[in-house]
Amino acid sequence: MSAREPQAVAAAPGGRLEEIIEAQRELLARATNPDETLAYGAEFARRITHCGTASIYTQHGDWVVCRAGSGEDFAKGVRLPASNSLVGLCLRTGELQLCDDTETDPRPNREHSRRLGTRSVMAIPLP
Repeated sequence: MSAREPQAVAAAPGGRLEEIIEAQRELLARATNPDETLAYGAEFARRITHCGTASIYTQHGDWVVCRAGSGEDFAKGVRLPASNSLVGLCLRTGELQLCDDTETDPRPNREHSRRLGTRSVMAIPLP
């Protein structure tokens, strides 16, 4: 992180820094309940990215499973093959994965994307 980035966040329109600090407080307040923590994290991600749906997946063996989400289209409990999904690729590489069109990009699981009506995906690895 460069020395200028914190100032850029603080100067961002809409008080983005205050919003992030408040989210940290909320996450800490829910730290004893993993399900609440994940649900709040998904809601916050959806809100700050202005997307319709945000989901949090975790890896379980050969599968990635939706543990929490926010928005109309998230499907808690959905399982995707870790070897054949954008979320799985994100977890394997530890890198952000961005897909603008699930119909033309070969990385996402097209069947799952169609079933949920998902056309774009951003997968971000969490530590």
